Amino acid sequence: DIKVKRTEYPKSIIFCHSYQDVSGIYASLIQHLGIDKTEPSGYPNVLKYRLVTMYSRATTAEMKEKIISAFTQQNSVLCTVIATTAFGIGLDCLDVHQIVHWGPSSKLEYYVQEISKMGSHSKAILMYKKLIITPQKP
Repeated sequence: DIKVKRTEYPKSIIFCHSYQDVSGIYASLIQHLGIDKTEPSGYPNVLKYRLVTMYSRATTAEMKEKIISAFTQQNSVLCTVIATTAFGIGLDCLDVHQIVHWGPSSKLEYYVQEISKMGSHSKAILMYKKLIITPQKP
C-alpha cells in the first residue's frame, strides 16, 4: 500500500480509457491517502512532493513533460501515475513494477505497447467488472 511503503512503493501505472476514470480513481486515491499523499506527509500538493498524480488530455503539455520526467527519475517520490493510454507513448521507464488496466484495452496492440513499459520482474493486472485478472505463472 502506498500509504505504508511511501517512496518505497514500486513504480506503477494505472491505465484508464477515459478522463472520467482517470480523475475518479485519482480523487479516490488522494482521498484515501489524505495528508500522506505527499512526501514528506503534509507537504504542498505539488508534483515534486506527490506520490501519485494523473495524466490525461486535460493535462497541459508542460505538466505532461514534468510528469514524465519525474516518473522516469530513479530518486523521484512520484511512484504511481493514473493515466489514459497516451501516457505510455514514448515512455522509456523499465523500472515500472506493475501496470493496472482499468478495463481491457480496445486493441491487443495497445495492451502490448502498455505492458512493454514494465521491467522483467513486473506484473500486469486487469481490472474488469470488479474482477481482478492476473496472469498465472506456469
